[in-house]
Amino acid sequence: MNTSIIISHSGKQHSYQVAKTLFELGYLKRFYTSSYLSSIFLQDLSERFNINLLSRRYLKGLGGRHVDANWRYEVRELLMRKLKGNTKEVNDLVFRRDVRFDADIAQRLSRQQFDIYWGFQGSCFRSLQSAKTTGAKTV
Repeated sequence: MNTSIIISHSGKQHSYQVAKTLFELGYLKRFYTSSYLSSIFLQDLSERFNINLLSRRYLKGLGGRHVDANWRYEVRELLMRKLKGNTKEVNDLVFRRDVRFDADIAQRLSRQQFDIYWGFQGSCFRSLQSAKTTGAKTV
């Protein structure tokens, strides 16, 4: 059996490429993120109708059951950034998003079997601890 890897990142873009590469190699069990267009159908529509707003929220070919995107973590931040720009208040929302996301992922990991957990940025302290309690290797 292949090594199974779970990745999490409460954000976008650079982790997408890692997740897609692991998916193509057959190692990706799940990619948890706060915002991703996981429906292959919607990805196709976005490309067909050239919806640029969504183009930075997915990588063609990575989606479906391997991606668990939970937009609730970013909606407030996205709205506030549009209204107030890049302010301390908005950056505080980013921090709170990361902490809540990490706590959620930590709970999910405790109920799964996998070999490696890869958490991105500073949004993975509790989830790294949780993954270690399952016996998984952590990155």
